[in-house]
Amino acid sequence: MRSLLAPVMRREHRERVVKPREFRGWLASLLERHGWVLRSIEKVESMEMTIRHGRRLTVVDTVFTAQVVDRENADQSYRSGIGRYKAFGCGMLIPQG
Repeated sequence: MRSLLAPVMRREHRERVVKPREFRGWLASLLERHGWVLRSIEKVESMEMTIRHGRRLTVVDTVFTAQVVDRENADQSYRSGIGRYKAFGCGMLIPQG
């Protein structure tokens, strides 16, 4: 699968960008909450995009392999996306070959 993700963690109304060494665990946790289990990560490419009012957002173009463990939850996440900033195109799960 492929997804453009905004790797952010929230704590007490504050966001911080996930560090590169934390990314695999963050992605595994995010997928587990949505009915998937992470098998492997093939590509991770970080970039920045500008959103409202000139705010910069770190996004990560990620290609990964995941397996469904909860069909209903996985179907919902496939239709609606995962993670934050979906309004800016982040979090949509795109099947790969």
